[in-house]
Amino acid sequence: MKIYKYVVLFIIVCFTGCTPDKEEIFELTTNPERIDVIKLKTNSHILYADGVSTLNLSTRTFNIVKTNRSDNKLVLPDGSFTFKDSVHIDTVLLKESRIKEFIKYFKENGEEIPNGKMTTLNVENFKVYAKYEDVSSDLLEIEVREPLEAQPKIVIPVIFHIVQSSKVKTFPTIKTEDIQERLDEVNWAFMRSKFFASNGANANIEFKLALYDEDGDLLKEPGIHRVITSKERDEVKSTLVSNTWDPKKYLNIWVSTYSKSHTTPNTKLTGVESLGGLTFDNEIGPDDAIDMSSPENTGILMGASYSAYSKSYSWRFFTSNWKVEFGKYFGLLSCRAKSPDSASDPEDVDYCTDTYAYTTYINEDNWRYSIDDYLYDAINVMDEQSPSLVFSGEQVQRIRWVIENCPTHWAWKSDFALTGND
Repeated sequence: MKIYKYVVLFIIVCFTGCTPDKEEIFELTTNPERIDVIKLKTNSHILYADGVSTLNLSTRTFNIVKTNRSDNKLVLPDGSFTFKDSVHIDTVLLKESRIKEFIKYFKENGEEIPNGKMTTLNVENFKVYAKYEDVSSDLLEIEVREPLEAQPKIVIPVIFHIVQSSKVKTFPTIKTEDIQERLDEVNWAFMRSKFFASNGANANIEFKLALYDEDGDLLKEPGIHRVITSKERDEVKSTLVSNTWDPKKYLNIWVSTYSKSHTTPNTKLTGVESLGGLTFDNEIGPDDAIDMSSPENTGILMGASYSAYSKSYSWRFFTSNWKVEFGKYFGLLSCRAKSPDSASDPEDVDYCTDTYAYTTYINEDNWRYSIDDYLYDAINVMDEQSPSLVFSGEQVQRIRWVIENCPTHWAWKSDFALTGND
């Protein structure tokens, strides 16, 4: 039965001709001993020389399948027709699991890179390639950059205001353990504790659930402040405003039916030069009060999906990518460009020179092509439809700029929420 399936699949491939293209490929289980094309990819061609950032090389390998067909219809002068033989070429993608052990990686000088992984302390560019027998990929130049300055650790206390409407049912119930589980994932990215990308860096920020409320009383549920309101959807904004705790002591996160999303930072210190890509509507001094009339500007908003059929809401709390939401709150922009011409340079998309800008993505295996035609694995937090594993070095610098220069993001300067004392 299995053989029959493969025969049918091969027939489908042979009779669905296409011009070889990086998007038009078929995936088959074929002979790993035959490889016609190797394309080298990595999560980034930029490598920080800190001895920790790790170059991770991998490949996409292909067979070229040629079939002769008599399907080129020619109309003769007398009105009759005939068929002319033609050759159709299909590009067949090989399963990585079948060929991974056969591929070797090398520097241009012939030095092997075991398993395609390496770190360096030497700030000197080099080129790499992948090889199988007599078939090699093109050379890829690795840009080695000076190591970034290590960031001091900071702790940011977080309070989740779970705003429930008395008019409608909202489910499921959110518990402290649910929040902690998701917050752990955010901490992995902000503290670089799970994956060491070649262009990655450690923001060294840990988010902890608040233990004390704004009056200094111990919370019944760590990190949770429950609110019942008769309002829903956009009417609930006033409830969010009245339940905003001091942003200089807490990172406020509202879980509600409010339809709007939070913005990138829009308040900075007076006299500080703006950060590229961000619009600052307000400038205040370090001791000035913070305008808390717009929750969009002072915290993170997590909404809910409404079902007209069941007349109930379901929290997006459980489905949204928290790391992206936190990244946006701390001044990061999406790596996705509206079009290849939407920026004069790819880095103008997110104002970072060590990330890739892209316009389209392939869900399978999280690989894609950048605007400047790099083939790469999308693992950055601000890549859409990606595992969201890491922040790049320059993204970390943006995050740290925001926490230093935006008073709305100064909860890290106080431990009141964790101790109950000023």
